[in-house]
Amino acid sequence: MRPLSAAAESGEAMKVTLQSTSMITTIGGTKARVWEGETEGGIKCYAAIALIAHHKDDDHRAQEFTQSLAEVVPPSAAAVKVFDMRNVL
Repeated sequence: MRPLSAAAESGEAMKVTLQSTSMITTIGGTKARVWEGETEGGIKCYAAIALIAHHKDDDHRAQEFTQSLAEVVPPSAAAVKVFDMRNVL
């Protein structure tokens, strides 16, 4: 087991801001949308997200959520190359 980072020991979690791209990939037989973003510290990162949902307390905003999910940008060249299974959990 690896030691906890200072942030983990203090109860802080990694924070990432992501933007949805138009790219769909398949990982382990599951289709997922590729998202691009960066950490609070400025490290560029990529995510393949197969499922995303809003909290039930926000049901009154479901239409807004669905419309926002339809807003995508083309993937960067880096995003197209990144999923080489280095960091697949």
